[in-house]
Amino acid sequence: MRQVAAQTGRQVAIDTADVSLFRGRVDLRNFRVVDHDAGPLATFERLDIRFRPLDLLRGHVRIVDATLAAPTIRIVRLAPRQFNVSDLVRPGGAGPGRLGFTIDRLVIRDGSITLEDRTSTPARTWQIDGVSVDARDASTTTAGPAGTVSLQARVANGPLQLALRDVRLAPLALRGSPRPPFISGAKWQLTFTSPTTRRSATRNARSISRVNTVALSP
Repeated sequence: MRQVAAQTGRQVAIDTADVSLFRGRVDLRNFRVVDHDAGPLATFERLDIRFRPLDLLRGHVRIVDATLAAPTIRIVRLAPRQFNVSDLVRPGGAGPGRLGFTIDRLVIRDGSITLEDRTSTPARTWQIDGVSVDARDASTTTAGPAGTVSLQARVANGPLQLALRDVRLAPLALRGSPRPPFISGAKWQLTFTSPTTRRSATRNARSISRVNTVALSP
């Protein structure tokens, strides 16, 4: 936890942690990150991970099965281009020294996301509850089939369902469509390459925004 606190610059606490590299198991209970304003940044009740220890010797992290229970995250907009997590988002690429990463299955249950906008008067808050995710076969490698992700949540007391396919982690790419009754018939595609300059990243983001705007129009 000291390393996590040092890397995030925030207070980090956890009730119990059971890590066994040889058995390929990580079990964490009641994890909490306190933000600079003393409010919660991220929490979860339980995280159970099963991985393949031998793959670590080959420079690859392969998670066979993972379950994340009751995670929460709070995103706060402090200024037009500043968020409470801005210092945590650092540009980086998939260099040759980085580990490969594969998730055979990840299940998230009963999550919630709080979005605050303190730039408006009065400040506004949005809540996304009941977040459930089932992700399969997501990887930074292209050797196997692309992954899939299904997501369910409640936004403003209305249901949100997303079905994602062709999921790749490096570069991040996916295709998907919301399921009724959230947005009927909407389809979109999102691909992030690793931009070498801020200019190319801005251009790519604008292009994606234009495509999505057309696709989501009734």
